[in-house]
Amino acid sequence: MQCAACTALVLALLGTALGGQEISLEALSDGPLAPCTEFHKPNCDVIHLDEPPADLSPGSLLRLDGHLYVLQWIGPGYYLESGVIVEPLGEPLPGLESQRWREVYPNDGAIHTSLSWQDMDRNQALSVSDTLMLEPGRALKVKDVRVRLRVKPAEP
Repeated sequence: MQCAACTALVLALLGTALGGQEISLEALSDGPLAPCTEFHKPNCDVIHLDEPPADLSPGSLLRLDGHLYVLQWIGPGYYLESGVIVEPLGEPLPGLESQRWREVYPNDGAIHTSLSWQDMDRNQALSVSDTLMLEPGRALKVKDVRVRLRVKPAEP
């Protein structure tokens, strides 16, 4: 019985350690995901979506270039004028004050917390031309917003 528990723990830890298999993808076009939507991989390769599933939520299976992947996360990527790309963590907070962000580039995995947000176009959503303050005294303009996915290869 103890052996089974040890094996389960080792497999769980191994699954966590293999988390590096997660791939971040950035849509190359705006709009809804459709068959043949192309995505940019971190290594600059381009991969395309064969057919979007009816349900695009975490746990869904995606076929990318003929291979199955499990969708881990889908959401917006915000490209800031500093060159930093961030993704929101959790549900958006009012005014984005104290909102946590995962940095995608250049320091993948770094966590930031926003201090404030200026909704320049008054559309009630973080969008191009808005400013986000991630550090005291430094408001960064949003230059682009793109759909981003994080996927893992599906188990055979």
